[in-house]
Amino acid sequence: MGTEVFLSDIDIVHRVPSRQQNGAPKPVICKFVRRLAKASVMETRQSASQVNPSNIGLSADSVLDRDRIFDPSPPPPPPKKKHLLFDAKRFKEQNQYRLCWAKNSTIYLRKNECSRPIKITDIGSLQRLVSDN
Repeated sequence: MGTEVFLSDIDIVHRVPSRQQNGAPKPVICKFVRRLAKASVMETRQSASQVNPSNIGLSADSVLDRDRIFDPSPPPPPPKKKHLLFDAKRFKEQNQYRLCWAKNSTIYLRKNECSRPIKITDIGSLQRLVSDN
């Protein structure tokens, strides 16, 4: 793939059972010790299926065209979203709202369990709620 990963960069590797028993190899989970090693692999993951099998010790008739690399960990929220969530939680406490949460980088408020969720997209939508209350 064009990246260099050493044995000392890997903490643990194991296969996971697949739901479908179609004879395909089981997926592999790899946990890295160093964040830089993981970042190096993630940068070149698009070329995983273009590796020459004989270059990595596999037989020449091996097929790697279905190989993919995924990063299951979501990226951290941007600082603006963190501050907006902090402000929304403070608003919740000050205005007797019952619920405040974030899902997929979107912040929601609810007055109670029966009310509809209110989407908070920016500080302006939170300020509109303040003026409405």
